[in-house]
Amino acid sequence: MSLVIIVESAKGLPNVERFGKIDPFVELKFAGTKKKTKVIDDTTDPSWNETIEFNLSDKPLTSSDSVELEVYDHEKIGRNRLLGSYTIALRDVVKGKQRTKRQECKLKDSKGRQSEPQGLAKKSRIHRFSRN
Repeated sequence: MSLVIIVESAKGLPNVERFGKIDPFVELKFAGTKKKTKVIDDTTDPSWNETIEFNLSDKPLTSSDSVELEVYDHEKIGRNRLLGSYTIALRDVVKGKQRTKRQECKLKDSKGRQSEPQGLAKKSRIHRFSRN
């Protein structure tokens, strides 16, 4: 059994670069495991369309399970910079109400505040959660 997450895209991510644009990627954390999308170069509106799968190892999901989503600007030198984060509750998928769930996420900055650069909400769209 596995948890499958499709990371679609983001719109209006903050450009924290002095020159050029950011190189965003998403890091997902679930049950002590981290997985990352590919880096999309030079954009504030990335489109990943990437499938991430977490093996559940025959351990059933519980209603308290969640996935941590963090969007970073990839740095070739130094530490990657956090652009925003979101916690995705899996209770609807677990309770059997839905096998698949579409989630649009308004990211929070590193201080836990929702910000809206240039009037656009920072969003990462999780196309689908499914349990196989």
